[in-house]
Amino acid sequence: MKTAILIFLFLFNAMLLIAQNYQTVLSNRIGYFEDSNKDVRCIRIDSVLPQTDSIFFPAPNINFDGECFTPYGPSWLGSMVIVKNDGYNLYFNKDKDTVKIKTIASLNETWTAFQIQDSIVITAKVIQITLSSFVGVSDSTKTIEFKVYDKAMVPMNHDLNNKTIILSKNHGWVKVLNFNLFPHLYSFSPFYIDLLQEYALIGLSDPQVGIQNLLWFQVHDFQIGDEIHSEYYNNGVYNGSFSYSTTIKTIEKYLERYDFQDSIVYKVETRRAKELNYYMGDKVQSFTHDTLIKVIKPFPLFDHFPLEPFLEGTELGEISMKNYSRLQKTPLFGLSNESDSCWKEIIFSGCMNNDFYVKGLGGPFYSCYYNFNINEQKLIYYKKGVQTYGSPFIALDAPEHARDKNPELYPNPATEHIWLKATDLTLPLMFDLHDIMGRKVLEQELKAMLSFVHVGSLERGIYFYSFRNENQVIKSGKVILK
Repeated sequence: MKTAILIFLFLFNAMLLIAQNYQTVLSNRIGYFEDSNKDVRCIRIDSVLPQTDSIFFPAPNINFDGECFTPYGPSWLGSMVIVKNDGYNLYFNKDKDTVKIKTIASLNETWTAFQIQDSIVITAKVIQITLSSFVGVSDSTKTIEFKVYDKAMVPMNHDLNNKTIILSKNHGWVKVLNFNLFPHLYSFSPFYIDLLQEYALIGLSDPQVGIQNLLWFQVHDFQIGDEIHSEYYNNGVYNGSFSYSTTIKTIEKYLERYDFQDSIVYKVETRRAKELNYYMGDKVQSFTHDTLIKVIKPFPLFDHFPLEPFLEGTELGEISMKNYSRLQKTPLFGLSNESDSCWKEIIFSGCMNNDFYVKGLGGPFYSCYYNFNINEQKLIYYKKGVQTYGSPFIALDAPEHARDKNPELYPNPATEHIWLKATDLTLPLMFDLHDIMGRKVLEQELKAMLSFVHVGSLERGIYFYSFRNENQVIKSGKVILK
């Protein structure tokens, strides 16, 4: 009999130990979640207070108290999570009420998850325990369903009824609610409306699977041969009538790439067609064909995690991230500080562009409409490797009769001198030479059809040259000094 009791206690304790693996938050990883609108939020633990019951503090979000915005408010999960030794994980909403998640609950077990005295009771029940696959991993999961009752335990009609959350054995939440709002259905502020809704896991940092935080260098990650076609449009309206419009179509083709520790340098062939339309029907067109050096430097503000606040001078903002076919990020500004603990919405008139940037496609892109005025920058077409999107611009060159004959440069490679030939071109021309970092190292005006420049004092290596007149770059390319 004694042996049987010992075996029972051993098995019971073993089962309890296994059940306690279902911890809702973990300090050593970041989880990325999306709602039904593809908006991304993350669970990132800022600090942990280890004691008898461990207390986890999620990274804060911007909050509104009716008067002021603050970057020091609770996260969308609440101000803290208490992981208790008895298997309960406690969450706290914006009113500091407790939401109880019983992580050791067995199948069909029910408990009181939330209660307001003389008001409502919300129960939770484990309705399924199964092996699930999510973001490329497999793990045991528990699905928990909520039911809402009045104080007499009579079922109530409430949007929380039948909402579910899913908890995995080793990776925390697979589906979760924004507990800071729980059980309220929405929270309104002048800056945004937050809704109580389900968030599905789309990525983990450890193991690194699924969606990760979009970084600035990933936005500007181009390979040789990539093309981006974009269009800028702006119009002005006077007394309710059409006054003017500007359209600029641009094709960028990436020719060369150089990676450095703190930057990426691209050589980009750029074709641009600009058209101005005026009220009386007049039209002015111009065309440029250039080869530019584009240097991408770090932008730490952009690399903030989704919806985590940042301070830029006196302004408070956050980064919005969307899980579309290509990740997008938008830095959101618009709050100015009145004190060290109070920020208020900036009042302005006209268009305020919410610039968004796209993974591997650059930016900013935007669209703004105000009082019949339009200001937008649109992505029209891209080609990245074998992947394409949209319809490309056919040609953005000046008409044949408007083109000048190209100047020439020789020898290439060069050592001490470079000869410049400008036959049949309208003089004078300017000749520019840039190093691989985009710094101008030489500029010379060409007044004769045949000129030369001294390059013997320059460091040996690759340089980029351009011939230009007062309107545009006529020819550009690469020259090697050896």
